[in-house]
Amino acid sequence: MQEINDWLGALDIMEPIIARVTPQMPLAEAFERAKRHSLECLPVVTSDSDNTLVGLLDCPAARRALSAEVLSRREKADSIHGAQAGSSWRAPTALLEHFGLARR
Repeated sequence: MQEINDWLGALDIMEPIIARVTPQMPLAEAFERAKRHSLECLPVVTSDSDNTLVGLLDCPAARRALSAEVLSRREKADSIHGAQAGSSWRAPTALLEHFGLARR
């Protein structure tokens, strides 16, 4: 196996860039673009006119981080609103569904 690694380069197995995002692009749009192209990661470039690579958006990791943040905020809101109103207030599910984070 080591012999193969000696003569193969990244160019030999890489895939062309078929989609990219910019730092200003909303996450919902970036997730949709990744889904449309069946990608899990997207290169992040400076702007639409400047393809300077500034990073990589790992969509599964971003969804996990977003899910954790939504859950944290939901729990905080539940505790505040539940204590005030004596009810079980829930965050709007439309927002959660938009990002694919709705509880099942």
